[in-house]
Amino acid sequence: MALFLVGGLPAIRSVFIVIAQILGGICAAAVVSALFPGPLNVATTLGGGTNTAQGLFIEMFLTAQLVFVIIMLAVVKHKSTFLAPVGIGLTFFLTELCGIYFTGGSLNFARSLGPAIVNRSFPHYFWIYFLGPLLGSGLASGFYYLLNKMRYETCNPGQDADSIEVGPTKEAAGSSSFDTAAPGAYDRGVGGNGVTGNFNGTGRTVNGHQRNISESTAVNPGG
Repeated sequence: MALFLVGGLPAIRSVFIVIAQILGGICAAAVVSALFPGPLNVATTLGGGTNTAQGLFIEMFLTAQLVFVIIMLAVVKHKSTFLAPVGIGLTFFLTELCGIYFTGGSLNFARSLGPAIVNRSFPHYFWIYFLGPLLGSGLASGFYYLLNKMRYETCNPGQDADSIEVGPTKEAAGSSSFDTAAPGAYDRGVGGNGVTGNFNGTGRTVNGHQRNISESTAVNPGG
């Protein structure tokens, strides 16, 4: 849902992805249950004395953290996009590490729905595994839109530039480096073949040649 809200996925594709995740979760839970004897011990349940309200907010905030990292690393394209799997994987590991003891670390409704259907077990608080990730996705999307409104990319401009940035020069600002020089401080520049004219009445050697151009010559080249 978050990728759809931030424009990362079209609506139709988002719907198909949601359906595919739900069906994938159910099929995966059924396969695991068929392969291994005994009950399927991968259901998400509250633990550690966590109540329903706490479980809801834990699921919401952990999902928001994971989804925001996905948006910034995978949806927003930049020079570090190729490292997105590393950042997303580490974030997922940390969110699971924080949440698995208290809520089972669902962070995705499809993750909880598959084992619940196979086990035919729906605790009274099961709704938090649907509402929590949904609110977390909305929270991450809203925070991303807020950063966009604040133009967060201006905090570190040019971070994705491929060349060295150069600040505005005097020429770019509409002034020349010689504008403030005194009259007669330089004679003229001669273009072509890398030969430069005389500045401040002195000769300048370019490519082994020395060329002096006086003010009179600059004023009257034919004289």
